[in-house]
Parts: sequence; structure tokens; C-alpha cells
Amino acid sequence: MSAAVIRNYDQLLAVVAANPGWVAFSGGVDSTLLLRALVEVDPARGVALFADSPLQSQIDRENVGRLAAQLGAQLRVVAIAPLLRPDFVANRPDRCYLCKKALYRQFQTLLPAGTQLLDGTNCDDLAAGRPGQRAIAELGVVSPLALVGLSKAEVREMARWLGLPNWNRPSSSCLATRIPEGYLILPELLRQVEAGEQLIRIQGFGHVRLRLNNGRPEDVTVELAREELEGCDFSARWGRLDQELLALGIVRRCFVGRAGVICV
Repeated sequence: MSAAVIRNYDQLLAVVAANPGWVAFSGGVDSTLLLRALVEVDPARGVALFADSPLQSQIDRENVGRLAAQLGAQLRVVAIAPLLRPDFVANRPDRCYLCKKALYRQFQTLLPAGTQLLDGTNCDDLAAGRPGQRAIAELGVVSPLALVGLSKAEVREMARWLGLPNWNRPSSSCLATRIPEGYLILPELLRQVEAGEQLIRIQGFGHVRLRLNNGRPEDVTVELAREELEGCDFSARWGRLDQELLALGIVRRCFVGRAGVICV
């Protein structure tokens, strides 16, 4: 491994040591790398906070539990209820900001005295100008990966060097992101999205986004990794996949490729 990766990891350990805290843990590669560093700095402080709600799929819940156990971290599952908040359900442009701020505030109430909330924001996230970043800044959440200057590619390289099992896991986001802005986030829509995405994963696809067109569960755009969509296996599996989506009540189905995704 390059000297730069080793040097950056040493810097990450130093930042984590200087900012005692618990990790907001999603199970993605960013927060997993951060949790790995925290456990190495002080195993007793290796606590991961996971927000459990209808916005997370069952596969994400299972993934979080498995990763925390492999890292030797303590997992604290925090139940949240965003669908009881009218401002969230309304799905306005500030939805992610409102959700992140409410969630991280709740996490902060659980922290022991003298500790901070740490999250896996990297430099690419900062450059993207995501709405949740405003909430992170307002609450004083510490983002060690960004402080060290790590990009997403560098995070993956470091995670691979450390042997983290999800180093090449496709990026994920909550199920609410599949519903277009302005359309209500309803439990039945989230269940439809999860069922469809799980069906597609069973067919062997690594990256999946099932987006509801005009907020309608019967009309979807399925995003797959471009490499998978253009591969010979896709044409062989397309007929069966198409019929299974139709059986879920999805009568209009459009498949598109998403560039820049690392496939499992």
C-alpha cells in the first residue's frame, strides 16, 4: 500500500483521538472506516449509533449489525419516526436538512459527557453541497474524514487496505430519496420501493435505485450500474426481472445505467 494511504490513516487516527465521540453509523464505507478508526484508537469508545426507521431497508439493518460485530463495536439502534413529522412527509426541498438535524440532535442527547458526535462526511460530500451538510455544521458534528481531506476514492482505497468487507459497496441512500420532491412520503410507497429493490438484488445486481416517476408506484425508473446494465447477463435476466416487477404492480418500467458505480 502507498505511503500516502498509511500517512492519511495515521492522520485519521490522530483526529479521532483528539475528538472523543460516538459514530453516526449507516453501514456505508465512510462511516465503517470511521468506526474502524475509533475502535482502534479506543475499543471502549467504539460505539455506533444507527437510526432505525421505515426509511431503511431490511438489508441495511442486517448489514449494520454484521459490520458492527465484525469491527468489535457496540451498536446502539435508535428508533426514529420521521413519518410522524408533517414537515418531513411533505417532501419539500429541505427534507434532508430537517431529517438530518432532527436525527443528529437525537443522537447528541445520547452522548456521554465530554464526547462528540462523529460522522462519515468526506471531502466529496462537502463539494456536492448536500442539504444535510448544513445541519451537520449547525450542530457542530465532527467529520474526521473531511478534516483529513479524504475523497470517496481515497476512503475506498483505505478501506480496502484495512480489509473492510464493504470497501467496494455501492453508495446507498434512504428510501425516501426514491420519491420525487413534492410528492408525499407515504409508508406504502416506501414498502413498494423496498420490495422492488430487493427483488432486483436477488437477481444479482449490486447497485439498485427504484425511483417512482411522478410519485406513482406503478411507474418507475430502475437505475442499475452501467456496467451491469450493459453486460451480457442483463439481457439474459431481463425477461424474468421485468415479469417479476410487473407482478408487484409496476406496469411501466424503464431501466437506465448509472455511471461511476463500483459493482460488487
